[in-house]
Amino acid sequence: MGRDNTSDKPAKDGGGNFGRIARTGIMDDWVREILDEPLAGIPVDSWIDFLKQHESQ
Repeated sequence: MGRDNTSDKPAKDGGGNFGRIARTGIMDDWVREILDEPLAGIPVDSWIDFLKQHESQ
């Protein structure tokens, strides 16, 4: 069966977000760990904050 031929589709999900693992909370600890990881000596979450402050408007 190809990808489009599967029968495991939700009864109600117009947005196509059925089964989003990130929304279950199961990845929360992992995400926190990744955001604390240093990238060039600076935690990833600090890079995200910095880039958000300097993005083009």
